[in-house]
Parts: sequence; structure tokens; C-alpha cells
Amino acid sequence: MVELRSKADMWVTLRDARKVDHTQFLKKGEVFTVDDARGMTLLASKAADLEVLVNGKVMVLADEGVFTRGLPLDRL
Repeated sequence: MVELRSKADMWVTLRDARKVDHTQFLKKGEVFTVDDARGMTLLASKAADLEVLVNGKVMVLADEGVFTRGLPLDRL
């Protein structure tokens, strides 16, 4: 299970293995849960404003820049 916790208002897009985009607006403090992240990648407006937890464990995002693009959620 993957949880996306927003530290600021932001848009996130998850792309599944079939290349279908699922876009969600997260308000500050909101949590978006992905039960099955296999084959999914993440696009977020600013990595520093997003906390990613995999099975309850906080992951460090290597990309602290403006955009996070194509981050595979199943490899965190």
C-alpha cells in the first residue's frame, strides 16, 4: 500500500501500466491511498510538498526539484 500525504495544496497524477492517468487534487494534510501501486508512476508538482509512505514507512524522494515525473511507486 502507498500513501501520498500532501504538505500543501497540489495536483498529483498517477499513471497506471496501461498508460491511463488518474489525476487528484490534494489539499494540505490530505492523504491519498493507493492499494495496488504495481506498474504505477507518479507525477507531482513539487516533491518537497509530498510525503510518500510505502507500507507505513516514509520514503525519501530523490527529486526535491520543481516536478517529480515518472517516479515508479512499486520500486520505492
